[in-house]
Amino acid sequence: VQMRLGRGQVIGVLLNLELASPNANTMSLFIDGVRASKPQPLAPGMLGKPLCPHVAFRNVTVQLHFGPSPLAPLPFKCR
Repeated sequence: VQMRLGRGQVIGVLLNLELASPNANTMSLFIDGVRASKPQPLAPGMLGKPLCPHVAFRNVTVQLHFGPSPLAPLPFKCR
C-alpha cells in the first residue's frame, strides 16, 4: 500500500515482543498515533535475534527519535 506522507507527520514503528500479547512477535506501523496497518508477523528467521532499526528514504529529511516516550500518543501503553 502506498500512502503520501507530509511535513510534520509522525511515523511510529512498534515492535511487539511480549509473548503474552495476542500480537506477539509482530511489527505495527502508526501515523500520527493512529494504526496505519495490521500487525505484521516477524519473519521466522528474525525471532530471538537482535534487531537493529534501519530507515531508508530518498529525497527527504528524516528525524529519528528513540526516546522514552513517543512523539505522538498511541492508543495504548508500551513498556
